Amino acid sequence: MAHNSSESALRRLLDFIPSFEVDLKYATNDNITNTVVPGYEGLPANGHRDPANVWVHPILGRRLAAAQRTLEATAGPAGRFIIFNSYRPARAQWALAAACPDPAYVADPAAGGSQHSFGLAIDLAIAGAPLCTPFDTMAPEARPDAPPPNDAAGAARALLHAAMTSAGLKVNDEEWWHYSVTPEVGDEPVPVLLDIALSALATDTNRSAGTTTPAGIPALADLCSNGMATSAACLSGAEETVLAPIYLRLTEKRDFSRLLYANPVCFLATRRPDGDGSGANVMTLSWLTCVNNSGLFMFSSNKRRFTAACLLACPEMVLSVPCSGMEALVLAVGKASGRNGDKLEQLRSAGLAIDSTATSHRHGPLEQSSDELATLSSLPLLEASVGANPLGAVRGTVAWMRATVLSIGEADADHHLVMAQIQSAAVHPHYWNGKHFAPKPGTNAPPYLAFLGSQTLVHTKAPVPPVAATLPSFPPILGRCL
Repeated sequence: MAHNSSESALRRLLDFIPSFEVDLKYATNDNITNTVVPGYEGLPANGHRDPANVWVHPILGRRLAAAQRTLEATAGPAGRFIIFNSYRPARAQWALAAACPDPAYVADPAAGGSQHSFGLAIDLAIAGAPLCTPFDTMAPEARPDAPPPNDAAGAARALLHAAMTSAGLKVNDEEWWHYSVTPEVGDEPVPVLLDIALSALATDTNRSAGTTTPAGIPALADLCSNGMATSAACLSGAEETVLAPIYLRLTEKRDFSRLLYANPVCFLATRRPDGDGSGANVMTLSWLTCVNNSGLFMFSSNKRRFTAACLLACPEMVLSVPCSGMEALVLAVGKASGRNGDKLEQLRSAGLAIDSTATSHRHGPLEQSSDELATLSSLPLLEASVGANPLGAVRGTVAWMRATVLSIGEADADHHLVMAQIQSAAVHPHYWNGKHFAPKPGTNAPPYLAFLGSQTLVHTKAPVPPVAATLPSFPPILGRCL
């Protein structure tokens, strides 16, 4: 499968380091769950010892190659690493968190999960050397600054730390074996490729360093259409029968961005990463910014929010734009947390529902003339992505956009910076004049909403025609000015 450079994904560590030992604990019963961890099953016999099953993001792979060179310079040609864990499927994070719910040791998957699931973290030691503690010891003695059990173990830990930090890798405060890298400006984007089982990756036998993205990894846009193990079904549709949709499909990418030029408040619908993946989550997105004129945009997401876990688990979303009359619902969705249960059920009485076809304005704020309904053909809201039902938009909204996450970076200690691309979009005809997304004069279409902060919403009304520039009129000048 072909990929472009913006979708750089996982690579075998063998592409960066030709020789290392492996003991993938999560592919065995020798781990904190006492069984093979989800996402690690299905490997061949002794697959936990096969270096070909160690996957990393190229950003981490290059740093590990530098660390290996430092290790060999210090310990000689025989110096090498033993790998316990590298890339970790997202489903594994949920299983590990269930076995050890302490976020000091296992990152909360509902709060953004682990850097392992991006291929940006690795658990390792010096091969053949004594360990300060067994791997995944959840106790103070596992700290990198804890007193070692003996001099040999302490020296091996110090050797590991020197090699890794020389390459710009950072050790975890609670685990001497855990190192990670933070992407820098100029690095490849970090894609959302977080729930591909190791057995699926292992079907690709190409270990060439020239293979930027292994054939076993689907393109970001294909992740949901091809199916993801944690997302067996899509967002649920409305219980009531939906009338024929009345949206106009936008066909030009330059028009996709126009739906966001005014920075409207949006509902952001995703799939829940827990359960069987058939549940929906909806959040209120107050700030987002176009990056270009072809549907690329970015927004920040609080790492502690449940939506962050949803986006990390599946890179597909639907944005939909609410209008006047939906202010209370916008604020209610923003206050509720999907972590506390199904948000659609929590807010059903407030009018929150997701339609699997375009919004029925029988339930929304607009009315259609019979002529409009006769000329607009039935338009599926979205192509089916996973399972039988498509993603959906919040009922009563006036425009929708299906988007795919391209990368999730770090904005600051508390926020992800999400870059996404609109794949398809549609708008109610009362809000589109072929160039601008705004209520058309004479249609009585309610304005859509924007955000001022402090739970204050404002209305985006019809555009003001540009005023032609005119020069002031002066009396004729007699004679000639010198």
